[in-house]
Amino acid sequence: MADFGGVVTLLAYDTAVGAYGPALTLYWQAREPVRTDYTVFVHLLDEAGNIIAQGDGPPVYGHYPVSRWKPGEIIRDEHPIPLGEGELKRGVHFRVGLYLPEVRGEEGR
Repeated sequence: MADFGGVVTLLAYDTAVGAYGPALTLYWQAREPVRTDYTVFVHLLDEAGNIIAQGDGPPVYGHYPVSRWKPGEIIRDEHPIPLGEGELKRGVHFRVGLYLPEVRGEEGR
C-alpha cells in the first residue's frame, strides 16, 4: 500500500498477461474528493534500478479521471507493459506514481 498525499492510496497491484500482452494492474482508492486529474506513471526497473520500460497515461485509459472518483471506491487501472511475456524476469520491480501533466513533477513510490 502507498499513500499519495493522504488523498489517493494505491491499495494493491498485480501483473498478468492481458488482452494487449503483459500488464500491471493497479488498485486505487480516493480517500477524499479529488479536484485534480492526475496522470499515472509506471516504470519497470531492472535489478540495478535502471528503467527498462515505462508508460504514462491517465488512469483507466482516460475513461475515468481521478476527479470523478468517489471516496472509498476502488478503481481498477490496467497499464500495458511494453515487454514480451518472457522478458518479465525475477529481480525486476515497478515504480508507480501520480503527477500533474502541466507541472510534470512526479510524486511517486
